[in-house]
Amino acid sequence: MKISVIFICLNFFILNFCLAQEENAIQFKNKIFSFKDIQHDFVNKDTIVVEYTFQNVGTVPVRILGVDSSCTCTTPSYSQGDIKPGETGKIVLSTTKSQLRISNSVYAVIMASTTKRYYKIVLKWE
Repeated sequence: MKISVIFICLNFFILNFCLAQEENAIQFKNKIFSFKDIQHDFVNKDTIVVEYTFQNVGTVPVRILGVDSSCTCTTPSYSQGDIKPGETGKIVLSTTKSQLRISNSVYAVIMASTTKRYYKIVLKWE
């Protein structure tokens, strides 16, 4: 009997804690870019730079905790600090045309302080 009461109380507290959590999420305008979709000028350079924008669609500030790219040929950078509800942030991937053509695609995994912890963005050669 004591175990049942403890179990019910524990479930009650866990449920209340989960319901009390504020909504936090980000939404990307576009998570996948294709080489043919981006503006590029390779007369003088081989570098591709793509900017992925996202919006905080939650009710509390969020933060990008880190970005890991699929290979060392891709350099990520990202918005630092808190992104308040309604504000936008960005992730920038830099790679080379030759590397993208060889690998066919590169991607990065974003870790954020949101309920959904991880997001994936992709740059394709096609």
